[in-house]
Amino acid sequence: MHLPAVHKGGGIEPQRGSEALPVLAATLLTDQPVTLRNVPRIKDVDVMCQVIEKHGGTVEWLGDDTVRICAAGFDATVLELTDTSQWDPATVRPRELVFVIDQSCSMAGEPLAQAKELMRKYGIAVPDGRLVRSADDVPDAAAAIGYPVTLKALGLAHKSEAGAVKVGLADHDALTAALTAMPASAVGYLVEATVTDVVAEVLVAVRRDHPVGWLVTLGHGGVATEVWNDVTHLLAPVTHADVVGMIGRLRSAPLLHGFRGRPPADVDALADLVVRLADHVVGSGVVEAELNPVLVGRHGAVAVDALLTLETQP
Repeated sequence: MHLPAVHKGGGIEPQRGSEALPVLAATLLTDQPVTLRNVPRIKDVDVMCQVIEKHGGTVEWLGDDTVRICAAGFDATVLELTDTSQWDPATVRPRELVFVIDQSCSMAGEPLAQAKELMRKYGIAVPDGRLVRSADDVPDAAAAIGYPVTLKALGLAHKSEAGAVKVGLADHDALTAALTAMPASAVGYLVEATVTDVVAEVLVAVRRDHPVGWLVTLGHGGVATEVWNDVTHLLAPVTHADVVGMIGRLRSAPLLHGFRGRPPADVDALADLVVRLADHVVGSGVVEAELNPVLVGRHGAVAVDALLTLETQP
């Protein structure tokens, strides 16, 4: 990790407020008490200290600019997914650093879990799932959810290409075989119910597109999204009727309308999902929300993968 040096029990003297934040963050990587001097009591520093305390550390101010931190209770493995290059004192973006630490810790280091939790709050259907730390805990999580399940190893980029995603595991034996073949994860595993009612895979996104406004995107989804290059856009706000019109403009629209004897998809459920996502994202701190794929079945639409880009301030 690219982090400022932290001397156990000793002193470090950040010269500016922006330099203090990565040094404070670095205290999370040692279980020994660290004393920092010349730390300005600016808002971002106070928030960073609150984050440290929230996630198992202790913070004690010894004077106006001297702080003693002990993060012995903090699990540093949750930081493995962060882009640590942003922690350089010369380039750090204070609020972004605080957000990365806080959200990585809160959601067990897995942005996908955080995104799905937010979708639930929006009223968007996502699969029932469990986050577990150890492979030993995966079978119990699967039994609690009920087979078939989907298993994802966390903390790995490009999960599909790395063999870190297995879908439709029908029983305990299949789950055990998948775990054996899957790359080990130091962060943990996500076990989810496999969606079995699937007619089509759809991409849904809402993003802030300055200076135009908020752009709602709908298209053919799944791993072949780039191959199809089949998308359509509207500016928010959008209505149910607007979204139904967007669906009709897609080249892949026949897949949703009973193509070659297949059952038709629940287009109304998909339209409701798009409207709900746009209504919650527009004007919020979310810069972009991408759901890919949304599995549209005969009855309902479920977002099985979600990616959020959140607003940061310099």
